[in-house]
Amino acid sequence: MNGKNSFVVYTDIKEITDELSDAQVGQLFTAMIEYQTDGTEPDLNGTLKYIFIPIRQQMDRDVDKWEKVRAEKVKSGRKGGIASGESRRKKRQKNEANEANEALASDKNQVIPTGSTDAENENEANEAVNVTVTVTDTVTVTDTVTDTVTATDTADADSGGGECVNDDSFSIRSLWDRLTPDDIDDIYEEYPESGGLLIDAVLSEVSKKRRRVKSMPAYILGYAKKVGWDDAADHFDGGA
Repeated sequence: MNGKNSFVVYTDIKEITDELSDAQVGQLFTAMIEYQTDGTEPDLNGTLKYIFIPIRQQMDRDVDKWEKVRAEKVKSGRKGGIASGESRRKKRQKNEANEANEALASDKNQVIPTGSTDAENENEANEAVNVTVTVTDTVTVTDTVTDTVTATDTADADSGGGECVNDDSFSIRSLWDRLTPDDIDDIYEEYPESGGLLIDAVLSEVSKKRRRVKSMPAYILGYAKKVGWDDAADHFDGGA
């Protein structure tokens, strides 16, 4: 009826069931199961018909409450996952920028030997400039080779290798957009305590490795089984 595969039986109906025969209690319970499963109004007669009315109303209220909680989980999970993924991406970019700056600063540092004449120093400086130009040309050739390797990676990804080039579709936000509310609900059904953390961990891994995934929900659940994801455990770093 609504994707919810369970319902609550409140013990306050015991006062009613105590007055019924075992057969009537069985009919009542069967009617509750059928109504929760597909919304079928039970064909009850006599007293059971009227007893079922308040039970059905309470079941409807429980479903409404469950759907609100489900919507909030989807909303908070998506928001938290995007924020966490963006934070990791910025941290990774910052680290890469720092490493590049350190390498550049190291290349620029040149030590002039003590006791050298001005003419010698000038000649060495000129030689250093010439060397720098040569290195720059070499770097340009290396960049070209890197582009060639990237093209190869693209071919491997298209043939099922699992890796691909930089693409906006691999941002955390884009990956979250590939999950529907039903997809997220399925994941929370399997991992109700840490579904959001599981999604965050897998999407971060997919984004970082630029992994092509045909079915994101299936990939997430498969990842959880592969790594032995423990729903009750604390996952401080998203489980990755």
